[in-house]
Amino acid sequence: MNNPLTRLVPWWRRPTVCLDAGSTRVRVGVQSRLVYDQAACLVRHRQSRAVLRVGDHAEELTQPGRQLERLRPIRRGVVADPEGAGQLLESVFDEVLTSQRVRSWRGVNGYCAVPAAATQLEQVVMIDVLHRLGIGQWRLISADRVLAAAITAHPETKQAGWITDIGAEKSEVVFLTGPELTSQTVPVGFATFIDQVRSQLRDQYHCQVSWETAHDLTLRLMHQDALEPDQVTFKQAVRGKDVATSLPRTVTVKGADLVGPLKVLMRELFDDVQLLFARLSTKDLTDGLERGLVVTGGGQFRAWGGFIQQQLDCRVTLSPGHRHDLVSGLCFLAEAG
Repeated sequence: MNNPLTRLVPWWRRPTVCLDAGSTRVRVGVQSRLVYDQAACLVRHRQSRAVLRVGDHAEELTQPGRQLERLRPIRRGVVADPEGAGQLLESVFDEVLTSQRVRSWRGVNGYCAVPAAATQLEQVVMIDVLHRLGIGQWRLISADRVLAAAITAHPETKQAGWITDIGAEKSEVVFLTGPELTSQTVPVGFATFIDQVRSQLRDQYHCQVSWETAHDLTLRLMHQDALEPDQVTFKQAVRGKDVATSLPRTVTVKGADLVGPLKVLMRELFDDVQLLFARLSTKDLTDGLERGLVVTGGGQFRAWGGFIQQQLDCRVTLSPGHRHDLVSGLCFLAEAG
């Protein structure tokens, strides 16, 4: 049966689906509108391999049990488990299909962002998984090009000189000055900060906490108005296990003890970012720094703009929400043809 969205419409004007498949979130845009944004995980039965939950519902199941397994089949923006990734994306697109009241994806064009450093094999595996979804044609677009499109599409940021997109497990850095894009992938993301908090709690408080507990504590630290240890006054009771005995333990954590190590990690991130500077001409580097930096994914670091600005000595804009993210950039490129 023909898809009412594509009947009698030339292929270059057909509806588009844009996909950002990350380590922690899967986000889907249809016709320049974000329609799906949930956790990139699924829960399935170990023996039958039947999928029981996907997205946020799968993430909420903290203890799946022996008969079930929870998977995150996409890591660093590429497929780590082809079978699991196929099951996850098929479930996601079935849900989107139902919510958008479309009978099928037949004839619809798809756009998917992949890391700039993705290998040829990783791209082939991604395309193989995407072809199972029943969408007519897929185009893989490098994340640096997508981010550049997302930034230049909006008047308030189109003059920016460079971008740093802080993802879950990695960060993409893109310079927009010069004759062509210059980009680099840095192996530090938001999950790195969460791991740092877990390590600090283990070493200083001798308490092993879950990833979810460390995630919530990290977010609270990232949203602090003050970043100097002597100015961070909040305390929080945290429940975990004693490192030595594995018995349940509750400790009162001082935010001041955690901010310092996070600042060191943030400095390391932007030290790595500055390695890209050596690949630029003096003119392009100066131009980029004068025009300023946009940090996407930076809504999580909303109190850190001033600190980042000090590290780089240039104007910094933290992009809130999803205005300058990969789905936004993909939708802009799809509209531009």
